Amino acid sequence: MSRQLTKQKAIKLHRNMWNWIAEQYENGSTEEAYFLKEQYCRDHGYFNISNECFCCEYDNQVVNKISDGCKYCPLLWGTESKTSDFFCEYKDTGLWTRMWKLTRFNVTIWDRIEAIQIAKQIANLPERPNKQGDIL
Repeated sequence: MSRQLTKQKAIKLHRNMWNWIAEQYENGSTEEAYFLKEQYCRDHGYFNISNECFCCEYDNQVVNKISDGCKYCPLLWGTESKTSDFFCEYKDTGLWTRMWKLTRFNVTIWDRIEAIQIAKQIANLPERPNKQGDIL
């Protein structure tokens, strides 16, 4: 991404993308969630986004593209007290890990129902309080 993301812009784009993903599953999509993230970015003109995630892209911007384990992720994933990095992927309880496992093979109607719920939960994660270094 060539233009700089502010924390608020990253959060807005994140929420828009995950609400769109929920809509895709509501409309019967059986695509893997990662593919839907790629499609959203491509269709909206966002290229070279780290992990097709606006939160990852923001974190990388703050730390000058040196991986720090997501310390500047603008959202709270609920796993911050359990791990010091990759909050969205924490073991099998991380929301992104759950979504990825759920949608990577033959998505059934029951998988879609759960995928909708997880996508909406990811879209509405609470914002992390500002800290020194944030791009506001």
